Amino acid sequence: MEQFVEGKAYEAIPALEGAKRRMVVCLGRDGRRIQLAWTEDLSVEDTQMYFGREIVKPCRPDGVYVVSSAVPLDIQVAAPILDLMRRREAV
Repeated sequence: MEQFVEGKAYEAIPALEGAKRRMVVCLGRDGRRIQLAWTEDLSVEDTQMYFGREIVKPCRPDGVYVVSSAVPLDIQVAAPILDLMRRREAV
């Protein structure tokens, strides 16, 4: 039995002919429900150490960002929040 694996990337094939294929990353699972991050692009960045923390400063078309290993996001908590927001919009 093949299952989605947290941290693995997968190809999203569109149902509409001619639409672009996209890439998704499985971020978490709870039984049969999985959480996907839709990636628009990838970058490869050089890391730097700053006060004992690894950081990257990617230069993107819309600006320069700072990403610090000291500020992780708990993606697992996002799925229930998104479900609640979607239910509210449906009412």
